[in-house]
Formats: sequence, structure tokens, C-alpha cells
Amino acid sequence: MTEPASSSSPDIGSTLRQARIRRGQSLEVVSQQTRIPKKMLEALETNRFEEFPAIVYLRGFLKNYCDHLDVEFDPLWTQIDPNRAKPAAEAADPSPAAPKHEAPAASAPHDSHRGHEDTHGGPSAAQLLPFLLVGGLLVAGVAMWLVNSRKAPPPETAVAPPQPPREIAPIHAQKEMALRIVARSDSWMQLQTDGVLRFQGRAPSGLSLDWKAMDAFLLRTKDPGALSVFLDGKEVALTDSLKNSAGDYKIVRP
Repeated sequence: MTEPASSSSPDIGSTLRQARIRRGQSLEVVSQQTRIPKKMLEALETNRFEEFPAIVYLRGFLKNYCDHLDVEFDPLWTQIDPNRAKPAAEAADPSPAAPKHEAPAASAPHDSHRGHEDTHGGPSAAQLLPFLLVGGLLVAGVAMWLVNSRKAPPPETAVAPPQPPREIAPIHAQKEMALRIVARSDSWMQLQTDGVLRFQGRAPSGLSLDWKAMDAFLLRTKDPGALSVFLDGKEVALTDSLKNSAGDYKIVRP
């Protein structure tokens, strides 16, 4: 694989690593959820792009990782491969075709024998025929108008009165629950939101993480006193009454 430019490489790895830490996820959890091998994730976060066998593998893994972390992909990929081919410019519109010039119609030859008036008698039958046709058409048009005007108008169709709209029952959408966990000291923890594993590993002292869920949170820890838990802004005490049969603290709205 052609080695990408290294001038901007350190920014890519640190951007990915900081986005993952903000989500509170370890490399093992990301690998399980994205199906990207852990060693490839480590290569992305440490800018070791030469370990990918081809540029297509690097682009595919980076795109999948960015989608998982909600990080914009194009700015990072531009730093790795700034010489991407630009789309070809559109072809110029062809010039309009020149207007066609129609040849003037040839004038009809003058027939010296036509149009000669007969000065010795009255109008012939051929001269009266157009007037007879026009008169017949006028008479037929008047007759059709009289017949149509005498027709009775069609009966009006009865229209049912509009029905009042049915009462629509109010829709109460369920609101997401917001959970915040603050590590008072170094401790191990595991968190699931709506049955999906979100975090598993060591939480260093001072770490603050936020998650959302519709149904429930399942928190597992060996030292509950090392964690401060807040649900929708209210602190929740991790007592035995919240534990389920598996030993997890089930956190839901009261």
C-alpha cells in the first residue's frame, strides 16, 4: 500500500482516541460492536496506516470507525489521501444549430385563361355553390343549438353533510432517560443500556460519562461506593434493592 502523508497523521489518531474516550468505550467493546479487529483499531489510533494491506482496507475501516464514533469522515480521509481524483468537469453545451432558411415558395404561374369573367351571362352554378354550402352549415348550427337548449338540466346529486372529525386520542411519547456516572476513584464497571453493552473496563478517577436509554440501565461494579450515579439529574443510591438476580444494579425511573 502507498504510504500516506505523515504531516497530518498524528491529528487523526488523537481525534479517534479522544472521541472513543468521551463515549467511555474500550477498544474491546468497539471491536465487538463494529467487527473491526482490535489490532486495526490500535493501528488507526496510533497512525500506523502502513499496517493495512491496501488503501481500500484503510478507507473502509476508518469510515466504519468514524460512523461508530459520530466523527466526520471526509476531513480525516482528506488528510490521509489529499490527492483524490476530482470529478471530471461537465462537457460544455454544444452551440445552438444555425437556423434553417426556408426557400421562398415558388409563385404559381399566371394562367391567362383563368379568372376571365363571362360578361355575356349571369353567375354560373359553380359560382353559387360556396354560398349554398355556407348557408346549409348556418342552418344546421342553429337547429343543433335549439335542440340542446331545450334539454332538461341533469338532476342534482344529493351531497351528504360533512361528518365531524373523530376525536383523536393524545399521544404521549416516552421520554429517554439520561444517566450520568462519575468515578470518585479508580474502579471497574460494566454498563448496558436497553440490553446493549456500552462500557466495560476500568474507569479512572474523575471520569464522567453520560448515556441515554428508553427502558433501563444495568450497572455492574465491584465497588459501588466509588461511583456517583445520577438519573435525570437526581442522584441514585446503589443499594441492594436495585440488584437483580444476576447481581446488576437495575436503574429505571420510579
